[in-house]
Order: sequence, then C-alpha cells, then structure tokens
Amino acid sequence: MKVNTDCNFFMNIFFFVWPKCRMKCKYCLENNTNNYGEFSKENIIQILSVFAHEGVKRLWLTGGEATLCPYILEYINICKESKIKPMFSTQDGLALKKLSKDLYDIDVQLSLNGLYKDHDEITQIEGSFIDIENAVYEINNKYSSHDIRISARFILRPECVSKIDDYIKWCIKNKIKKVYLSNISSGGKGKNYIKENGKISKDEFANILMNISTKYKDIIDIEIKSNGKQGDLCGVYPNANIYIRPVDSVEEGNLLLGNLFKDNPKEIYKHFKENYPDLYNNYIDKIKGDGTL
Repeated sequence: MKVNTDCNFFMNIFFFVWPKCRMKCKYCLENNTNNYGEFSKENIIQILSVFAHEGVKRLWLTGGEATLCPYILEYINICKESKIKPMFSTQDGLALKKLSKDLYDIDVQLSLNGLYKDHDEITQIEGSFIDIENAVYEINNKYSSHDIRISARFILRPECVSKIDDYIKWCIKNKIKKVYLSNISSGGKGKNYIKENGKISKDEFANILMNISTKYKDIIDIEIKSNGKQGDLCGVYPNANIYIRPVDSVEEGNLLLGNLFKDNPKEIYKHFKENYPDLYNNYIDKIKGDGTL
C-alpha cells in the first residue's frame, strides 16, 4: 500500500497503554518505556480521541504487556469505531488465549525468541512458549471465524541462526502468514545482553534475510520480512508525551516532540518534519518497510 508522506500527523504510532508484564525478558526495553507517567484510562481514551481526530491509520497497543490491560478490548473497540486499525504484540500466551474469544478482525504479532526452551530462556518464564502455542492452536481451531491474523517476530541471537528453518516450519504448521526476523536492539537491557552474548552483524543479518527469503519464495502464504534495523518509531505515552524513539539509542534519551494535551498535534508533526529531516525520513522508511499503511 502506498504511504501518504504528505500527511499532517503520524499515521503509524506505538501507544504504551499498560506498564505491567509477567515476563522477565533479558533484553526487554521495559525500564525505558514505562517511566512516562500514570497509566490513566481517562487519559488513554482522551489520547485515542486525538488520534481519531488527526487521522491515525495504524495503532500498535503495547506496554509492558498490552494483553494484561483490563481495558484492552475497550481500547480496541474505540480504535475500530474511529477507523483506526489496531494491533498488538504479545509474549503472553495465557493472556492471549483468554482474550481470543472476544477478539475479531485484528492483527496480533507474537514476539518470540525462538522455540520452546530457547524462548523460555529469554523470557525467564518456564512454559511461556507452550502457552503461546496453545493460544495459537485455540485461535486456529476454536476461533477460526474471528479473523485474528497472526504474525510472528523472531528476535535472532547468534546461537539461533542454525534454527531459522525450524522457526519457519513452525509458522507454516501453525498457519502464521507473516514472519518478521529482527536483530537484537542495542537499546535498554539489550545493550548489556549484547556485551555478554554477542550480536549478529548487520552484514550477516542481511545475508540471513536474503537466504531465507530466497529459500521460501515459493511458499505463497509465508512472507519473510525484516523491520529489525530500519527506521525510527513514534511512541506516545499515557501522559500524552510524544517521542521519536531511535531504535539503536533508546537508552541515550528519547527525542521529546511535544505533548498532545498541550500542543497542536499538526504543529508537532510539522516541527518534527522540518527540524529533524533525517529522523523524519527514517520514520517514513520504517512505515514503508513494515507495510503498515
């Protein structure tokens, strides 16, 4: 889909709606993303109304763990009523399974670190992958008419490169239509993890993507994508602060663009576009690369 680069506001936004998570992931950005004020339901609904007024097209509900938010279904419904396409990513199979009966016409991305023990090692929660597998099974079999579209993002570690074929085969088996392969972010806890365990180089990562895409090009219902290294993200927090989050330098400080309760959203976007052209172009590259518009 063609991206409208002449818009007056961000079309693709990550919205942090809940601070809590059951997982204890070794390279999570939780410490960075959850220090942005109170998670007030009233604030979040008010921010959703700003998004609707400004014509936001795609909203990623995140946290923490968005599936644990007691108001997540209400937020999803508000998005749909406002013509905003909602999506959330999750590592919590138990929460996803519980939500599934009430989810309709929505994109869900599984955030994975490998299969079974490899995934559990990073989440530091035993059985967390089995919980995801059970949730996917239930969606595919019990709620197949709900149009819950599942994609999977695998964060690649050097020791897991030899297992990529197993990841793809698992996705095929579980009717997952899109696969995203990401490198470990060097922001937040990821920086310390990389120091201790290493990271796939950019060149090697590019070769991995090319090889896997070529190998599975004839499997028409699997789409291999990468959005692990391109572009910057727009993040909005419950206090209505809006930031650009450079993927590789999150812990060095997010770029605060303004506050949606205090500043004119169109002026925020204009300021961003005119004063930070490199970050603006990275943002456009990001949404083009993700195919989210």
